[in-house]
Amino acid sequence: MFDDPEKQAAWDELRDSMKENMLIDKDRSEKLWDSLSVDEQIDVFCAVVRRICKAELDDQGSYRYALYNVFGFHKGSYSRALDAGYMSLHNSIFTDAGVNTLIKNFCKDHELEFTPEQIQSWTFKHRYY
Repeated sequence: MFDDPEKQAAWDELRDSMKENMLIDKDRSEKLWDSLSVDEQIDVFCAVVRRICKAELDDQGSYRYALYNVFGFHKGSYSRALDAGYMSLHNSIFTDAGVNTLIKNFCKDHELEFTPEQIQSWTFKHRYY
């Protein structure tokens, strides 16, 4: 990656340190989870789901909005939540309006003519939930 061996070594050391910290964080959170009773796990799960629903579905906020404004986390939470998969989850969530826009743009790009009402009707009929 770098022509300078010293820069490459520094980069490799940083990468390895980040990987090690990610494993430490994961191990710590999994140990915490395992230390909870089943009822406590359900309570924590429900509290987290409520916050995710608020951030993602009610407020339709950004990844940072969810972390900082809804959960009230500090800036250091960004990479930890990223490593846990929250960015992937955040990016996979589409609102009905988002799905309709995606389909509308697909139709436009492929010169297919459908009214917004037809698209809305089709997406309502074929919901996956």
